[in-house]
Amino acid sequence: MIKREHTPIEKLYPHLDKESPGIRIRKARLGTNLYLYELAELTELTPEEISHIEREVIKSPKQKTIKKLAKVLSKPIWYLGCYDILPEKTIGQKFKKARLHHALTLSDAANIWVLMIEALETGKRTQESLSPII
Repeated sequence: MIKREHTPIEKLYPHLDKESPGIRIRKARLGTNLYLYELAELTELTPEEISHIEREVIKSPKQKTIKKLAKVLSKPIWYLGCYDILPEKTIGQKFKKARLHHALTLSDAANIWVLMIEALETGKRTQESLSPII
């Protein structure tokens, strides 16, 4: 199979200047010179699912999907999920952004908070030792 020559992605797809998970995933896939079906095989996703994400039929892919794509495409989860551009105006938005940035589900994040609170209550950790985290 003959792979295509490297043409700047911006010339091939001028609409890729906006930011969305689908656009970033497509850029990463093209940057690694993978065909859609090759990426599908490597991630155990269907070519249709990846196509739907890239064409923004699926606007917010599931975290497990982003994790699979990030691993194969060698890109950070936060980058492919566009978590870096989420708003940070409220404490809730900041928590959500931090949780997604680290690829945590709500359940995972809740477990971490329980462990931190227990560590504070039992004296195993101090508020000062947690200040870089919270």
